[in-house]
Amino acid sequence: GKPDLVLNMKKPISVRATGDLIYKYVMLSEKFNEEKIVKAVVMDSPMTVVHHAHVIVMPNSFDEKQAVALETGDASAAMVFKRIYGDSISRKIRMTANGKSIDGIRLDQPIAATFSRPNRYSILNGNEGVRIPKGSYLAVILHIESTGKEEVEQSKFSFYFAPNDQPRNLIDQFTLVPSALTIPSEKVVVVRSEAVIDEHIQLERALVHMHYRGSSARIFVQQSTADGKSLSSPVLVADLPYHLFKMQTFYRFKDLTLLPGSKIITELVFDNTSANVANPYPDRAVKIGKASLDDEMHFPRIYYSHIQPQAQPRNEVRRD
Repeated sequence: GKPDLVLNMKKPISVRATGDLIYKYVMLSEKFNEEKIVKAVVMDSPMTVVHHAHVIVMPNSFDEKQAVALETGDASAAMVFKRIYGDSISRKIRMTANGKSIDGIRLDQPIAATFSRPNRYSILNGNEGVRIPKGSYLAVILHIESTGKEEVEQSKFSFYFAPNDQPRNLIDQFTLVPSALTIPSEKVVVVRSEAVIDEHIQLERALVHMHYRGSSARIFVQQSTADGKSLSSPVLVADLPYHLFKMQTFYRFKDLTLLPGSKIITELVFDNTSANVANPYPDRAVKIGKASLDDEMHFPRIYYSHIQPQAQPRNEVRRD
């Protein structure tokens, strides 16, 4: 049907024929004068140079000078969210690399839509929605990669909102990301994270997103008892035995609820050896930082909805 709102990138982005991966930050909208609930967004783009894109909900607008500062700062795209929103969106979690403790955080990110090639559609289930609060703005983060020839990208986004009188199951999301991580040359590193859930939620889906050295991933859950005094054994709920940079993978869960005190456990394997055919530079160590072919900062993204207190808990965990 006809979209409720269409937002265009005002200026085209010129992408050179070769070079590192880059992020571009572009404002899309003026301030919203009333709250909206997004139920679908369509990205009009061939996605030739766009590996993935996020339409993000912004508390303030930014100008082109501020956008350049975000794009060129020595921080991963995940960490840029902390620069935009402050420390209130992050909390420390337990994280290890090959069994050794490293600093890791959970980032609660206000994202209205995610597009991961080849998907140009962000469509929620019939009763789901993402909230855009009154007074907010929308911007887009584009992850750009060179293709061997000069390209131009100027995306358009069509938004479909829920009727004002139609209740929605609001979807939120967070990512689990290391604050610092180095993957030595010719080494395989397993990054394991544990995030404790502090409310009754339903897991909706997950996006496993890594770069060239990402080789496989698994997601487990440990269910808490109703009194919060014990945990079940870990149950595998998502398994990605072979990761492809060109095709990122979404999982949708069915009837998977977690009580407060439960854990989400993720294991991401990064292969920085010459045996990894996707590895552009097996002779280099890679680390978190400014987006480049040396950068391996990505994460699993977890989408969930809030369960109201009167809802009856469903303790069964199963993989679909």
